[in-house]
Amino acid sequence: MEDESHKRREKSISLVEVRLQEFGTQLDNFFKNSNQSPEILNTLFQQYCPSSSSIYESIIYVYSNSLNKPRINKLLNKTIEYLHLNNDENLLKNPYHLKEIKFNEQIEQCHLLHDAIIKNYENIFQLLLKSGFNPNSLLSDHKTPLSICVVTNAIDPRKRLEYIQLLIEHGANPIIRDVNNSSAFKRLCGMESNYPIVYNFFRDYLLSVYPDQFEFEFNAGLQNAFYNFCIPIVTDLLEHGAILNEFKNVDSLEYFLSQIASTIFKERRSISYIDSFILCLIQIILHHIPCENYSICIEKFFQLIYIPGVCFEANNDPCHHPSVTNVKKILYLSFHYGYLTKTIANKIRTKDLPKILTIPMQNSFVLQAKRQQLFDTLNQYFDELKMIYHENPVSLKLLSIRKIRQSMIKINQKNIEQLNISRHLKNSLLLQQ
Repeated sequence: MEDESHKRREKSISLVEVRLQEFGTQLDNFFKNSNQSPEILNTLFQQYCPSSSSIYESIIYVYSNSLNKPRINKLLNKTIEYLHLNNDENLLKNPYHLKEIKFNEQIEQCHLLHDAIIKNYENIFQLLLKSGFNPNSLLSDHKTPLSICVVTNAIDPRKRLEYIQLLIEHGANPIIRDVNNSSAFKRLCGMESNYPIVYNFFRDYLLSVYPDQFEFEFNAGLQNAFYNFCIPIVTDLLEHGAILNEFKNVDSLEYFLSQIASTIFKERRSISYIDSFILCLIQIILHHIPCENYSICIEKFFQLIYIPGVCFEANNDPCHHPSVTNVKKILYLSFHYGYLTKTIANKIRTKDLPKILTIPMQNSFVLQAKRQQLFDTLNQYFDELKMIYHENPVSLKLLSIRKIRQSMIKINQKNIEQLNISRHLKNSLLLQQ
């Protein structure tokens, strides 16, 4: 009996597939013949979905049954454009009238919005939104359509921005977090190939609409940008007052840097990321974010990242990779702002730098003379900095810069005018004062 039931199910599925393929062929033939009337197109959908109350419902029904059939999907997308369904007068008069359409639970759980975004079916995406599909629907890992949209590189940035704006217009919540505790903004900040047009819109939107949550979101975004070495995003979020909670105590700081080292040497196995990391760290120092002990931070950087990078098996030129210029910039800033104590500086020189010479060579192309040259260059720079900053001064006026920058977001009209955001968002913030 079970075998017979299984055979009947298989036969039923195969008949549905055959019928769907026939429908796809008919739809394809329609668009190949430009002389046919739009009425024929409506008739095709009525014949395939006789129980549907409108062509809108028919298109969504077909789409939900053909997610793995790109040819049919593209024809559906073309149908919506051809019939101007998203510009229908009824939609313009009452854009929510489609929400009266009732879809069964199976269709609602197909994650059609997510699919349309990933595959860049713009017309289907708009029709789904106008039909009342939930812009905050969740995948199994709790990712929303917005969370998928911000990291879909296959879509042109300007088009992706339109998707994001439409989702927000229809009620998408940008601070919903997935199972990894990442919101859409946090995911966006971690993109290596980020686009300012998308990032700037999202940042300004959070500033204007979520005054109580943007600080948390910015801090989370900074963490992800740092983990992924996104220098422009790190810089911008620091300018907007973001901090790294991992820097607040030595244990979390050391763990954070060890995770960075694991990403560079184990996961990506490429020292090319070290220079990007150093540039991010330079921005951290320049913006003076709260840190329990910057001296320990610099020491751990040398121990966990720089020296292992110099001695890495794939490094053919340790005198230039990682960049000595960038390392000198870190040392210069650390001395200049009084962040590197004499004790830690001496410890780096006597215990850490000698490892450049003593760690066994993993790359036979690197001569010991090259390492000696690097060792001498760094030691000489330590001597120069020590002579310049022999009293290890701290510029007190620098300590207030961060507080001023953070207060700009919250205080008065003069400070709001200085914010690097669009005019309409400044006006919105001023109205809230």
